[in-house]
Amino acid sequence: MDTVLAISPSTRLTGFAVFKDKELIDSKIYSSYDKWSAKKLRKILKYIEIYMLECRPTVIVVKIPDQVSKSKGFDLLIGGINVLCKRLGKKATYYCLADIKHACSKDVVMDKQDVMKFISQKYPELISLRKKSSLSNRVYNDKAIEAVGAGYTYMKVKN
Repeated sequence: MDTVLAISPSTRLTGFAVFKDKELIDSKIYSSYDKWSAKKLRKILKYIEIYMLECRPTVIVVKIPDQVSKSKGFDLLIGGINVLCKRLGKKATYYCLADIKHACSKDVVMDKQDVMKFISQKYPELISLRKKSSLSNRVYNDKAIEAVGAGYTYMKVKN
């Protein structure tokens, strides 16, 4: 019985999804629009740590960009997640959008919006999140869906 915590981190929005035995049991967003600083990094990592301790995952999956990050803040955040995982005795598994696309469809070329639609249809509880999304808050909701996609990818690759 795996409990998978999937995280789609960024310096402003971090999406979370929790799966228990392949069933999506929670998805949410943590937002922090403060100016980047060491204090902000600690605040984001503290939230991630608290959530890790609450859901007690057996597996941690992290969605990362397809291309190397150009953001020092993002690199520090990923490093901090690695330290948290190590401290909690967990090893993070990393997937990029290309991995998620491949898990969603091996035969059809998909763009990011196709992936978001596929994941939302796979997990119907996310459909209302997508429908409520205006263009201005689409990125906000997509972070949660990206986290769900990373968790889905882990489970698909595992089997």
